[in-house]
Amino acid sequence: MSKFYVFDLPAQILDGIQAFKVDFDTEEPASKTLLDQELYHESDSSLSSVTSSSDEEDIYEVTQPPKGAFSVSVTQYNNEYEGNSFKEWQWVNRAHITGSPFVFFVNPTSSLIPDKKALSIYKSWFDQNEIVHNPVPELLSVQRNSELHSNNRKSAILLLGSGNFAGAIIDHQRLNHKTNFSDPLQNVKIIESKTFHRYTTRRKQGGAQSAKDNATGKANSAGSSIRRANERHLQEEIRSLLESWSPHLKDCYRIFIRAPGRSNRKLLVGYPNAPLGSEDSRIFTVPFSTSRPTLKECKSVWYQLTQASIVAEPEPPTIEAKINTSAKNVKETTTNKEVLSEVSPEEALTNRIVDLIRKSKLPALRALLLDEAEGNWNYALKPARKYIAFPTPLLYAAHFDKHTVVSALLSWGADLMIPTSTNLYIGDIAPKKTSETLQVVRKDMGESVFNWSKAKVGKPRSREEILSEQLQEKIRLKAELEAKEKEQEEQERKQKMERLIAKHGSGKLTGGLYEASRGLSEADLRQVERERRARAAESRLAKLNR
Repeated sequence: MSKFYVFDLPAQILDGIQAFKVDFDTEEPASKTLLDQELYHESDSSLSSVTSSSDEEDIYEVTQPPKGAFSVSVTQYNNEYEGNSFKEWQWVNRAHITGSPFVFFVNPTSSLIPDKKALSIYKSWFDQNEIVHNPVPELLSVQRNSELHSNNRKSAILLLGSGNFAGAIIDHQRLNHKTNFSDPLQNVKIIESKTFHRYTTRRKQGGAQSAKDNATGKANSAGSSIRRANERHLQEEIRSLLESWSPHLKDCYRIFIRAPGRSNRKLLVGYPNAPLGSEDSRIFTVPFSTSRPTLKECKSVWYQLTQASIVAEPEPPTIEAKINTSAKNVKETTTNKEVLSEVSPEEALTNRIVDLIRKSKLPALRALLLDEAEGNWNYALKPARKYIAFPTPLLYAAHFDKHTVVSALLSWGADLMIPTSTNLYIGDIAPKKTSETLQVVRKDMGESVFNWSKAKVGKPRSREEILSEQLQEKIRLKAELEAKEKEQEEQERKQKMERLIAKHGSGKLTGGLYEASRGLSEADLRQVERERRARAAESRLAKLNR
């Protein structure tokens, strides 16, 4: 795919260049029927100003584009370009209407743009008010040899994300490095550049600390305090830099910003006394995703933005395709409505009960069972085949270890003795926390309320006993872990000493130290001495046994 520098397009391309056109008068309409009401019914008033004839056949000829034309809403065109007649719209910039970042040009006389190919350029370089009706003059005006182009033009790239900032002021005049043709970024001429990094993003979780504070409240951890302070420092550094770059920013032809999130963008644009106002027409968002903000990434963004590429002509969707898509959407919507309408009131109530149990919202659950289920704490969940393993709210809560919901349902009057379809009771399916809760409830409610043994509930215990047991279990596990770590450290130390002795030998006494043991701690020296004496004793015993 051929690429050209957007400010230095070859004369062979510029001579005779044209906007990519779709001519509405090149084909006869296939039929005399009005097309999709979504496209044309709302635009009757606009079309009446286009057609001077009162003949109905003429209206159809004007309103119906040929097969293969762009399926763009006429109403959308009239809203965006009010005052221009539909007949003057002889070419359609598909990119501008659909939101694509590209503008397309063709040149039938140039061999650099073959047949069925087009020149694509990012529309950020064009005046947005002239991009539809005067695209070619706009393209010529950005060329460096044009009368409207200043020889010292420059633009800015500002990237911000995850506590990383990179900014660069770039000259439109390229450098001429010929030593390495494989790296086009070497030719990017940087006037000013700066990068910052601050730890502001929560590790392994993502998101800025300020966003987390706004969502769930201010945390009091040491890490959160550090991140808040770093956010303030990053803001001060960036705004101080932009203030120092203010003379450059005033002269920039374009300013490209990539700062996902409202808070990130506010660090760069629109704050009080900011060098860059929020209404500045020179500011554009980088129209593609970028990597971590670095100076190299700024160069890469600039290189990609300034490339004019030869691509295949865009294939416009046909009117038939749009009609088929609309019919498919209508069919899917109807199907979804039919599925929703098939849900019975009992199933809808079950869905609400299950949702409240999963969220452990006890007041709302109690109110729902009282009002909608008429106080039936053992309401049978529907459909039965879906909830065969836990047919009641109590069994459902026990299965998913919602122990607070289990305790509440029993206190409200739920029946503990209802089994599942496989004749399992609540004690058979309850996880550990729920089992402990059932034991506490058994002690509080007494033995006469239910047949606790049949329901497979453990012996009654108080909450204090369970907490004490949990504490003892934690202490035991901690002691086991410490003993295991100590044993591992001792084993590693012995292996280290064995490697030292195997490498250097037992050593000889010189000046009160073993030569092979220089640099060891006193404890390690004592260990070496003990092992040396043990080997000597073993040697003596071996000689005696001979």
